[in-house]
Amino acid sequence: MVDFNEASNLLGHRAESDLVFEEAGADLAKLGVKPAQAREIFSTRDVPGITSNKIEGLAVLSPTEIALSNDNDFGIGENENGDPSMIWMVHLATPLPGK
Repeated sequence: MVDFNEASNLLGHRAESDLVFEEAGADLAKLGVKPAQAREIFSTRDVPGITSNKIEGLAVLSPTEIALSNDNDFGIGENENGDPSMIWMVHLATPLPGK
């Protein structure tokens, strides 16, 4: 869950076209940038039935249900374990915040 309320707007920032914000260890405070606040509310590591480590799709279906899909790279390339394309329906015990 990401809260952008207090985050800096980077449009028009002097470093807007650079990748300085992407650099590991970049001192955002020195650049006058306040990042968004983020917290993890769900992890696929906590769900034994989700075996893929390439989750690339998410749809919020309701406050307590999300759908996740993986990317199997058409069965080639980075798909070293041969995972098929899958969709997992996840029922959350606690509703998503703000929903």
